Amino acid sequence: MEPTVGDAAKAWAEHALLATAPPEQAQPVKSTLPVGVSVLVTNGELVLLGERINNSASGLLSTPGGRIEQNEDIFACAVRETC
Repeated sequence: MEPTVGDAAKAWAEHALLATAPPEQAQPVKSTLPVGVSVLVTNGELVLLGERINNSASGLLSTPGGRIEQNEDIFACAVRETC
């Protein structure tokens, strides 16, 4: 089976977190608080933006992201919000 966009996004998210997090935070963390994730996806000089809908910022552009769901880890949220 060939890799999917979701596989690539998850691998990239894992790499980004491991590259930027202190060693004690390099593992996926389960959230019990209302926490959000924002994902910066670039390709050369291009940046992925989406139009926000269904909130007070409707119509504005934003990077992909959203709230972490109950028992969801950071990587899963980043992949879900990006794909």
